[in-house]
Amino acid sequence: TKPVWLGEPVSIEKSGREMMVAVDLSGSMEARDFVDPDGINVRRIDGVKLLLDDFLVQREGDRIGLIAFGDDAYLQAPFTDDFSIITQLLNEMDVRMAGSGTALGDAIGVAVNHFEHSASANKVLILMTDGRDTTSNYPPIDAAHFAGENDITIYPIAIGDATNVGEDGIDLDMLDRIANYTGGQVFEALNGQDLVDVYKALNELEETLFDSYTIRPK
Repeated sequence: TKPVWLGEPVSIEKSGREMMVAVDLSGSMEARDFVDPDGINVRRIDGVKLLLDDFLVQREGDRIGLIAFGDDAYLQAPFTDDFSIITQLLNEMDVRMAGSGTALGDAIGVAVNHFEHSASANKVLILMTDGRDTTSNYPPIDAAHFAGENDITIYPIAIGDATNVGEDGIDLDMLDRIANYTGGQVFEALNGQDLVDVYKALNELEETLFDSYTIRPK
């Protein structure tokens, strides 16, 4: 037999977390009550994009999926570790692309259905919304129960000014209930610093998990 040279052991790491991000594209996401890091008022949807760009940079090793919702909810990207795809899709998203309504419950339902094919033990849905359900076929609270039964943790992030009323109002009470049913937590983001605080908190709550195994190259 020929001699075999064994290399140094190499540790291979793979992530155990899959995270779904659902982005609200309803008409009210056009409200300019979000203050960016330069102190300029921008649309809520642009605040969402700011958060997600920074958040993705810190989730290396995770697999992220993307849902867009308006009148209905659509899976934009199944779980992937190629964040350039997610970033590109986010950049192309805009208000009312999926209709002007807010199908919050349907977005949760799409996430639960996609997680059915997931082997991950850590299932997280980040719900980026200004949170007032208007068009769901599937009531959000029922959807949250369904998510909780499937071990999915939901973190609603309320984008915009929670003191607004009417069409631009935010239903924090409902978002709180959604979080409570799933062991999650609601965050409020009104400006760029809030977003920094949100993704710091999320990174602490949902540390990137790794399973590792060792190989010896021959």
